[in-house]
Amino acid sequence: MGGVVTLRLASLARFRPIPDQPALAYITDHVAATSVHPAGGGWTWKFDPLVFARDHLTPALLTRLDCRIALFRAEHGLVTPQQGEVLYDRLGRVAPVIEIPAAGHHIMLDQPIALVAALRTLLSDWDHSIPHR
Repeated sequence: MGGVVTLRLASLARFRPIPDQPALAYITDHVAATSVHPAGGGWTWKFDPLVFARDHLTPALLTRLDCRIALFRAEHGLVTPQQGEVLYDRLGRVAPVIEIPAAGHHIMLDQPIALVAALRTLLSDWDHSIPHR
């Protein structure tokens, strides 16, 4: 049993978000601990290696959405203000755009309280908004 624990701890020690960024240690530790699972006598990441191989935000997809959508952008994230504007335009300029100040790409790792506050604010009026058709 000790070997399994050692393997798990070694996996957790190698956890890094992509892209890497400064984060609150207790949140990073929690995300790491819930991001591995036993496999083949060891541990592996709960990760879809094809996630970066797909283009999720194609113009065709964005113009076909028939549900409410909001755009969250981290001030210091990978999505630039210009890219956010392109997404906003492709969505018909009807989606709320929320920028989280002082946040890296993984908002929940370094600005969790700001993220929760933004989500709660958005959702407080979500039932009153009408999806864009």
